[in-house]
Amino acid sequence: MVNYKDETIKIGKYIYPVNKVTGISTITTYGKYTNNHHIKIELDDMRKPVQNVPVIGSEHHANEFNQRICVALRKAGGPSFT
Repeated sequence: MVNYKDETIKIGKYIYPVNKVTGISTITTYGKYTNNHHIKIELDDMRKPVQNVPVIGSEHHANEFNQRICVALRKAGGPSFT
């Protein structure tokens, strides 16, 4: 997902420079039988300003994944969201 050498993040089929990431958050939607979690990544991009990354597992796992993405972005030269 994060390429440290190229300082990019790949989300699905899209690749962005890490400095284009403007925000990141964990979103949980509650359903009758299941809870769905995803990481919302906001970008400085007119065509696709928000990308959602689904997370399989509990809300705790989604929050941990969010933290790991934040660390990876920072280590690749991107912004700090801590």
